[in-house]
Amino acid sequence: MSSKFVVARVLNDAGFYRPRAYCLDDVEVYPAVLDTPSEAKAIAQSLENWSETTNIGMRIRVIIEAETALQAQRFAEARFDEVLDVLDFTGTGLSRFAFLNAGYTRDLGSGEVVARDLLPEFGPHPCFFIMTEKYPPLDVGQYLLSRPRTDLGTRLIRSVHWTRKARWERDYQLRVLFRWFALEAIWMLMRDEDVVPRVMWGLGFPTGGAVPLVQRSLLSRLASHARYRAWRTQILKRFRDIRKFRNDSLHAGLRRHDIPTAELERFEQLLRLACPRVQSMALRGVIAKLETAQQLLEYLPLIFEQNPNLVNDIHNTVLYMLEHPT
Repeated sequence: MSSKFVVARVLNDAGFYRPRAYCLDDVEVYPAVLDTPSEAKAIAQSLENWSETTNIGMRIRVIIEAETALQAQRFAEARFDEVLDVLDFTGTGLSRFAFLNAGYTRDLGSGEVVARDLLPEFGPHPCFFIMTEKYPPLDVGQYLLSRPRTDLGTRLIRSVHWTRKARWERDYQLRVLFRWFALEAIWMLMRDEDVVPRVMWGLGFPTGGAVPLVQRSLLSRLASHARYRAWRTQILKRFRDIRKFRNDSLHAGLRRHDIPTAELERFEQLLRLACPRVQSMALRGVIAKLETAQQLLEYLPLIFEQNPNLVNDIHNTVLYMLEHPT
């Protein structure tokens, strides 16, 4: 069940200052003096959480209807970005119209005000390695970077660059584009080529003329899931929509405000599932000493079959995550 939330963020000091509230459609920009005590306390806490400081401290806020406070924050960012784009266009040209990480969310049902924390989602954490052996074997990263560079190895390294960029990117449009670039880095063999059929293999939905080369028993086990075929149709359509979104973004200046945020979230969810699996297939090709993406394409049915956890992964991870989006 959805609720209504007030979502507020602190604006960058290099932007602008107005002594009174200023409304742009349903978005309000207002000075810090208009904070209620609970809002001022939440913003102070949020600034501390994010290790940020502000002197002018203008705020921007909007009322959003959403199922969770986190979802409301995501929807609000799209509105804030659009307002800041217009302010930048109509401003002096010497100011920076941007918001900080700090802010708060007020649940209009309960009245509770919550400071925006450092980790509203799964965020970056330290990674600790335990060394149990005296002479550790060569790991995947060392192997990938120490061997002579091939077309396929270079493509994989380019691909993981874009997924790392996407992982901590705030803007949903850029997240989607970066992950799509990661897929194209591996599978685009010629300019403007459609990579969708090849990406489908990575998600466990083989398509095209090479399907008969896959063991029938494996295809039957994959299709044994009650909704496998239905999801195949939906995933294919969604990938084509993402490809169109990519082209429109690059060639027609499409902004993330021009597409519903919920649709961008669906795109991003599917790409989060696709990228590591396509990259894993490319890595298996590198380990098998394939040198080019063309060779990976030729050996695709065999590489596809080599994943011993394929059916379990597709049924219990990919399809489960698609049916239970977070």
